[in-house]
Amino acid sequence: MDLNLFHPKEPSKANLKVIDRWNSHTGYIHCQILEWTGWYNLCLANRLLGHYRLFQIFKQKNSSNTTDLSLERSYILHHRALHGVKYFLVRCTAWYFSIFSFGYAERNVEIQTINRQLLHEASHILQQFLTDSENDFDKAFLNAMEQIRDNRFPYAHIQQPASRVFVQLNEEHLHHTNLSKNEFHVHPVIKEQPAKAAQGKEKDVFSKKQILIVFDLLAENGKFERIDWEKPRRFEAISELMQALTGKPKSSWQEMLKDYTNKDLYDFNTPGERQELINTLTNLAEKFRKAGFRKIAEIADRKILQIESRQ
Repeated sequence: MDLNLFHPKEPSKANLKVIDRWNSHTGYIHCQILEWTGWYNLCLANRLLGHYRLFQIFKQKNSSNTTDLSLERSYILHHRALHGVKYFLVRCTAWYFSIFSFGYAERNVEIQTINRQLLHEASHILQQFLTDSENDFDKAFLNAMEQIRDNRFPYAHIQQPASRVFVQLNEEHLHHTNLSKNEFHVHPVIKEQPAKAAQGKEKDVFSKKQILIVFDLLAENGKFERIDWEKPRRFEAISELMQALTGKPKSSWQEMLKDYTNKDLYDFNTPGERQELINTLTNLAEKFRKAGFRKIAEIADRKILQIESRQ
């Protein structure tokens, strides 16, 4: 790991050797002390380093995870439970500091607030950072920093559909012959055009791949036939069925089925694809479990464990 990543960007009198010495600690006791004393909240870079160090320790102590969740997600939930106490203490300190310093702000509370958002509204950024940092820490670190510095953080991933407003001018001509008077009136009418639906996967609607995975999970339950990928002649009839169930065009389903003729539904090539597949199955498991279909949810949970065990 390149510790230069955590040096101040602006010229300062900070002792870089001291910064590097503290940031190089990886032991449980040292990292816990740095966490609770606020060292990891000195700046945004230190906050990400703190999560990385603490996650490595969490991973070592919870290698036999039995909660059916990924270690990254388990870490976030665990850290989220403790953060309330830390955040309360920081806010109290900031309040006292503001009083005795005549209004000057305690900068530590800013990083704590960002940390709270990383654990709640923007937990997807933290989870992706922890996942990607296993292979390339520098790249994962810089990517996470860029996302957090985005002015739309923590809601950058939510796309609001734009609406367009049109002004319609209605002209009215009046001609009075008696008085030899002409009148011209313009009546503006403001109309709002509904925003077009976003292209791609609709919110809260299963994608085509998720639908295929659902069929596979049902087949895994033993009460449903599995799609036979070796019999492409049936793809047209299956596509018609899928179109009737989902409303998505038959042609798109035929292309989707052909794509998976020579590859598995649960294949992945990169850590990012692996995490995306886990997120897909987690989403399915949660929806089925919430709806009361626990057997299907349990099968999805087992699939997640199988994928997490594959490197």
